[in-house]
Amino acid sequence: MEQPLLSIIIPTYNRKPILKKTLAALQGQPLEKTRYEVIVVDDGSTDGTSEELDQWAATLDLNLKVFHQTNRGQGPARNLALGKAAGKYILFLGDDIIPGLDFLNCHLEAHEREPKSVAVVGFTDWHEGQEITEFMRFIAPYGQQFNFEKVEKHPRNLSFAYFYTSNISLESKWLQEERFDEDFKGYGCEDQELGYRLVKKGLELIFVKEARAFHLHPLTEEDLCRRMRSSGRALFVFFKKHPQIHGTVYLHRWPMLIWMTVFLLYKLRLARILDKKLHWNSMLVYHQYTGFLRARFQSGRPAHLVLK
Repeated sequence: MEQPLLSIIIPTYNRKPILKKTLAALQGQPLEKTRYEVIVVDDGSTDGTSEELDQWAATLDLNLKVFHQTNRGQGPARNLALGKAAGKYILFLGDDIIPGLDFLNCHLEAHEREPKSVAVVGFTDWHEGQEITEFMRFIAPYGQQFNFEKVEKHPRNLSFAYFYTSNISLESKWLQEERFDEDFKGYGCEDQELGYRLVKKGLELIFVKEARAFHLHPLTEEDLCRRMRSSGRALFVFFKKHPQIHGTVYLHRWPMLIWMTVFLLYKLRLARILDKKLHWNSMLVYHQYTGFLRARFQSGRPAHLVLK
């Protein structure tokens, strides 16, 4: 069998109905099937995903490889898939991300245009097959979750913080020595931390809006608050590993003045009175920093705001 040019890696956990849509969209890509493989790692799902995946591997018109592991998280799942991938390029895709019509070609053509090896960050918008609330529009695609407005204006030399494994591709050679750090548990930062190490080694991240995909995952304020607390815990791990990143992008020290301001705005509901978006911003910062402080306290270190 011809060796694939592209390996698409998808970790999954309890997303059977949406994952099926993701695989159907990959099956419908105009790129020749021999040029890409799809590697799905089931991370200990309990909703029947495991059994369905084995069946899909046998019936779909797709070069689909399926692996199973106990529930260990996205980083270990991606590392397992990387050990099985045969493509020159690796494309990381979320299990709730539905690729656009010519998604794979857009990624590959972007690499072919570049004189050097880069990572291609694609554009992810909300999928229209769900109710898109005002809050969801606030956080993505131009809000806190992806912040694509900034990279549309400056699409080259992106910060490591844009190493979004929901929609990104790069040459596999970058991942021979560098893998996802499995110290990260739960949601957040394991992809940016890998991005940080790769950028330090010389990898350039570029934004290619034509590589479009669509996020099929309704989010409420409560959902994102939970994610932000998990992200805060992950930030503590990130900072311990790389204390030198303080002051870069959004991964920075939070002065006491800012923390107290956010506390007053969110917990005393002053922001809700003043402005809805100010309320949402203060809410997300509050929950992220709460997760960070709890992780710091649980590590046995005082919950002081500045790492030493």
